Amino acid sequence: PAFAVLPPAVQAMHQHPASTRVTGRGRVERGSHPLARLVGFLFRFPPPMSDIPVSVSFDIEPGAETWQRDFNSHRFQSRLSSRQDVTRRILTESFGPFTFDFDLDGHPDGLDMHIRAWRFMGLPLPRQMAPGVRATERVEDGRFTFDVEITLPWGPLIVRYRGYLHCRKDRSNTAEI
Repeated sequence: PAFAVLPPAVQAMHQHPASTRVTGRGRVERGSHPLARLVGFLFRFPPPMSDIPVSVSFDIEPGAETWQRDFNSHRFQSRLSSRQDVTRRILTESFGPFTFDFDLDGHPDGLDMHIRAWRFMGLPLPRQMAPGVRATERVEDGRFTFDVEITLPWGPLIVRYRGYLHCRKDRSNTAEI
């Protein structure tokens, strides 16, 4: 229901009628804690980099999307879908055997994601052991921006990736910078 109040550039990033690709620039930070480094490696998060080319390919299928993120040729992907909870729709994002449920908070400034639950191979995991996730989408200087920070439950950084993407449609239904 809050989709209508999102800034137009945030709406456009989530209204692709078919599979597409968007590009921009970004940066990646990685944590130094040994467990954070292991988690980052297992999830295939990119290494630290500044002012690099970024692209996101959206492979859209009925009921789900696969997002392939490319940070200067270092790729990782997840599968997004939604499901109905007792009171609302929940965004579900899967990285291999891990699935994360998110609440979305849409408002005139943009979109925020808040982790609700997580599972390993379908089995619920304790919420207090879930990674910290702070994910926002905004519009700055007329551009769609993203900022995703993932931490270990007790605080150390695993990865933070942020930047901007441009969405310019062409006849082949791709989006380029």
